[in-house]
Amino acid sequence: MLFATEFPVKTSVDRATFVAQSIAWVRGMEQTTLFGSNTDLTTLSDEAMISSPSGEKLVLKECRAGDVYMCGVRHEINDGEGRTWRSEVTLRNDATAAAVRSKTQCIIASETGKLQLPRKPYFITMAIEDGWTAPDGPFEVSRDPIHLHNHDISLATAVVTGASSNTLPAVYISRLDDHSLPLSEGQISALSNRLAGVAHIVVEPSRRFSLQLMGRSLAKNPYLGAIGVCVSGFGVVNKYFVGHVHRTADDLFHAVYNTVARYVSNRLPKLGVDWVDIVDESARQFRAAAESNQFDADAWFALRDEENAEKDAEIANLRMELERIQSESMVSASAEVGFVSRGLLESFGPELYPGELADRIRKIIVSAAEGQLAQLDTRSLLVARHVAKLTRWSGGASQLEARIKSAGKDSDKADARLGEILRDIGFVSRKNGGHPIYIADSLQGVPQQTLSSSSSDYRAGRNAASQMIRDLGLTDLRD
Repeated sequence: MLFATEFPVKTSVDRATFVAQSIAWVRGMEQTTLFGSNTDLTTLSDEAMISSPSGEKLVLKECRAGDVYMCGVRHEINDGEGRTWRSEVTLRNDATAAAVRSKTQCIIASETGKLQLPRKPYFITMAIEDGWTAPDGPFEVSRDPIHLHNHDISLATAVVTGASSNTLPAVYISRLDDHSLPLSEGQISALSNRLAGVAHIVVEPSRRFSLQLMGRSLAKNPYLGAIGVCVSGFGVVNKYFVGHVHRTADDLFHAVYNTVARYVSNRLPKLGVDWVDIVDESARQFRAAAESNQFDADAWFALRDEENAEKDAEIANLRMELERIQSESMVSASAEVGFVSRGLLESFGPELYPGELADRIRKIIVSAAEGQLAQLDTRSLLVARHVAKLTRWSGGASQLEARIKSAGKDSDKADARLGEILRDIGFVSRKNGGHPIYIADSLQGVPQQTLSSSSSDYRAGRNAASQMIRDLGLTDLRD
């Protein structure tokens, strides 16, 4: 299992700066034994290695390919519980652009060892705090969340549609209907800190901003408290919200973090280089030197051994990844019903609120379980009741219903307020004589709405709200 990420840094980050930071990083580890008196130092033309009797090793390697300078550090340490932790950090600098890439692996070293998911190495935090980072498209690589302002609508549109130029993904946090956020300020700060150097945390300024963004992005944006993972060139690739699957803000926090960390870890380098790239380039240069009989024989044989070891490690990693994918496929195949697939959502079209389609599927199941549909066999009824028991309403219908009722309380303002709600959820206003008609071509099975409340009738607004709730079918999508 591995954790990997990369981010742009200033071209002023040179060999001396990188090596000094690497030494400081390892020296700061409580478990390190590399800086005592009983250590070995091995040096070659392109490499230096410090090792201790405990098996801990720190290797520094560098090479130059034309105008590109590459330097890397690999640290290996046993944790005493049957695991070896291998961390690699590299610097690529061509004088016009530079990047740091980091990879950490958990390797089982004995039969008693249990795999653990690696976390981001502290080297990344040190680099960010020391001001190494360079702009990543429109964003700065930072440990703090990015709070958008109302004038940032073009930037937000680029992020959710995939038109932005940032290499790291962006986590877009939208506002709920009452302008609150799905995560607390503390959770947003914690998420930003954990994903520093991995992703940008982008926070929406207001619900009104969200409505503007919906129009500009053709409803591709996360909205009503949904959190979207946005990737340059693709736009929103995942959406998460508190509901059937992620029932609390903590569930939402961990789902977003795990998705982003897994995505970034599994993609190929775009800015920097891996440790194996430095080894390969060194080997290529040694081969070229060997052909001209100008090479260090000891260094050559050591490099050949290292190349072979790297290939063996890559094969082992591929086997472990294959095993993980197969295990996840088995778990996925047997997973409980409690979500709606992305493909089904896309084929259905826009929802009235996040989780609507799942609510309606649950309504069908509940109706079947209560004998309100055509008769089902005993086992199918048992399955329907079991699934209904395992799931719960998203709460979105109750929120939308409460908002509609509140808008209808004042008959003088009911038409304007109810019209605003209809526009928010995807209706378009058209004039038909003196009364506005609201039509939603993109929402299947929803009748058009005509607002014609009379201000002289104090019940008119409430009646219009009640009719809208019935037409939208919200009444039965809650307990």
